[in-house]
Amino acid sequence: MHRRLASVPAILLVGLCGSAPATAAQPVPTAYTVTDLGTYGDYVNRATVGAMVTGRTSAAMGGFASAALAINATGHVVGGSVTGPLQRLGRAGTHAFLWTEGTMTDLGALPGGSFSVAVGINVADQIAGDADVPGGEPHAVLWDHGSLIDLGMPPGYVRSHARRISDAGQIAGWVERTGLDGIPHARAFAYSDGTLRELGTLADLPESNALGVNTAGQIVGTAGTVYGQNDVHDRAVLWNAGLVMDLNTLIPADTGWELQSAEDINNAGQIVGAGTIRGQHHAFLLSPAAW
Repeated sequence: MHRRLASVPAILLVGLCGSAPATAAQPVPTAYTVTDLGTYGDYVNRATVGAMVTGRTSAAMGGFASAALAINATGHVVGGSVTGPLQRLGRAGTHAFLWTEGTMTDLGALPGGSFSVAVGINVADQIAGDADVPGGEPHAVLWDHGSLIDLGMPPGYVRSHARRISDAGQIAGWVERTGLDGIPHARAFAYSDGTLRELGTLADLPESNALGVNTAGQIVGTAGTVYGQNDVHDRAVLWNAGLVMDLNTLIPADTGWELQSAEDINNAGQIVGAGTIRGQHHAFLLSPAAW
């Protein structure tokens, strides 16, 4: 099951940040102000964040587009920005950035690579993302206060992708290898303390992706087959204390839900994702039964 962000048709997933502690309900804003985060060059299609408008932009590097992908509790933002006027987001020439106090900083790329993107940041400003190596294959990486670390991967795998980082510094994502069928095959991973380990999958579903992680080390994601082979639907899963569990077995059997993808988990154990209920695609929120 190669991870694809469009696996669920056009629905809005309202995520609960995995690094945010449980707090009392906050008032719902009636309006937002907007900050233009700029690009490497201050062109158009810039990343934005709801905050006070500052009008400050980055140093010119020739880019024309940027995308913000994550924000931590102190308001620091990460994402990707193109580095030249003829480049496109998501291709060679895109670099990860960190935006703090009105300044966008280019986080660079691995030696010999030309692409990087940051997808997660924790309260300590540790940043998770992807960067390519010579030849173009993406590797999951960690930016740790000036050091860019390639997380590596298990034998036989050639690509890896980071998705989330917790305030404890644990990274969730997946590794990929190309099978004899020419199709990428994925397995979920967790990275902490310098070690990347496979998380496994459900017994009857060979593929898995880890998509969210909280400070307790609980990880959520998806298990499935390659692009839904044999009409088998993906299933939302939870990795906890060394076990992988189908979340569909942890809800009442008569709800009508089929939970297909768990996208994030917060420090209170609440899980958000997507699935179907009576044949319609819906977002879901799971809360521990003790609530």
